[in-house]
Amino acid sequence: MTHRLLPLFALFALYPLVACEAEEDPEEEASNIQRHIQDELVGEIDAMSGDTSALEMYLCRRGDLGAGVFSLRSFEGRLCESNYVDGLQLVGGAALLICWDGDHEDFQDSHCAENALDEYGLDEYDRDAVVQQMSAVINELIEQSGAGGNPAYATAKLLFCSLPRSLFGSAATVYDLWCAS
Repeated sequence: MTHRLLPLFALFALYPLVACEAEEDPEEEASNIQRHIQDELVGEIDAMSGDTSALEMYLCRRGDLGAGVFSLRSFEGRLCESNYVDGLQLVGGAALLICWDGDHEDFQDSHCAENALDEYGLDEYDRDAVVQQMSAVINELIEQSGAGGNPAYATAKLLFCSLPRSLFGSAATVYDLWCAS
């Protein structure tokens, strides 16, 4: 009798682990990220675009989804890597270019910064290397997307190109390259 209950007990004991895994379905998370970009970030960026210092603080602050605080750092920095949505490594590069020097709320130690540096194969921040690699990625994505592109790519481009060009400073060439295409 005890042997028959053991598998049932194991099922109930492991259910929380299985449930956690089910919640982190990559397709669902990608969809949540796309919705977050379209419904939250882009509207706030547009509303704040006239005040670049306030916008920079907004973009670079710690996100807290539970409290409704959104930023580029939301989703544990997944907005800064391409594992979930094609093109987000460019958003991560933009975050590095915009947020690194100000180190708002310890941005340099954030998941976003870590993910973006990993995307570009960098152990430490190097503005010129980020710009050079972003340019290569942009050219590749433009070539791959063709006339129609794909919805994930379009979402990443929407977020990136919603940012005011002035936030990029001397790295505005990457903004021009992607947003002018």
